Amino acid sequence: MTSATDQIIERGLRAWTTGDLDALEVVLDPAVTLNWVEPGEWDCVGRDEVMRLLRHRQREGNAAYPVTIEHVDEHTFIVSSTKPIDYDGPQPFPVATRITVAGGKVTAMQQYRTDDPSAAGR
Repeated sequence: MTSATDQIIERGLRAWTTGDLDALEVVLDPAVTLNWVEPGEWDCVGRDEVMRLLRHRQREGNAAYPVTIEHVDEHTFIVSSTKPIDYDGPQPFPVATRITVAGGKVTAMQQYRTDDPSAAGR
């Protein structure tokens, strides 16, 4: 059974995946982190920086794709997409995002390769 907080978090995550970034922003902790598969320029600290990056990526034309949101436990969700792989693009591999929740807010978003079974636990 999911709590009201879990439902709010899931609603925010689903909104993110359909392009509604304002609804996602509501569930982000002010000190949230977003980390890409490998450390680099897409890593962000703080809600303002995360939202700036996501809005920039949205303006670049990153389309929304159907997603699966798995509620792993009281602190963890996994968001995975059916986005087609562009083997010549900047992301030539499948990616999912591990979402960590504490105090009713998303505190961490860690993206990882889904073709690397050991990556989800990092």
